[in-house]
Amino acid sequence: MNESKKCSACREEKPLIAFYRDKSRTDGRQRTCKSCERLRNVRNRERTREYNKQYRLDNYERVIAREREYYEENKDARTKANKQWLKENPERQRAYREKSRKKYPHKVAANTHVNNAVRLGRLEKPDSCSLCGTTGARIEGHHHRGYAREHWLDVQWLCTQCHADAHRDTASRKT
Repeated sequence: MNESKKCSACREEKPLIAFYRDKSRTDGRQRTCKSCERLRNVRNRERTREYNKQYRLDNYERVIAREREYYEENKDARTKANKQWLKENPERQRAYREKSRKKYPHKVAANTHVNNAVRLGRLEKPDSCSLCGTTGARIEGHHHRGYAREHWLDVQWLCTQCHADAHRDTASRKT
């Protein structure tokens, strides 16, 4: 049996181990060697990223519906996996939280102000989402007018799903 093969991209004769596997091919290996495949992937990465970004913009409603459907179908498994990861990686979670706090101090200040106002009774947190009316879900304060100091207590109380949708809508309007 032949233990080498010629790469169709670089035209070099290389051992079979230098080619990724491909069950559909007669020799069981891809036509291009691993190094040429890696190079091709690097070249295509930016083009693929741009294509995916444009696809998401052009098919926004469809993509969001698919993501919601996936979320609902896999909610328990994802929650379990996330809890496991957090349990196994407390230092990475702490580092991520610290990085976020340093990057967005205005958001931290606004959220702290809202939490203190709720705790002191200056602001009332409802039991249901102001958009969809969901009860029993986690209700979060959405700073829909921004994080400027004068708007710190101007929040819209939303469930986690509506809050994520609101931020997604804001992000899509910026692009």
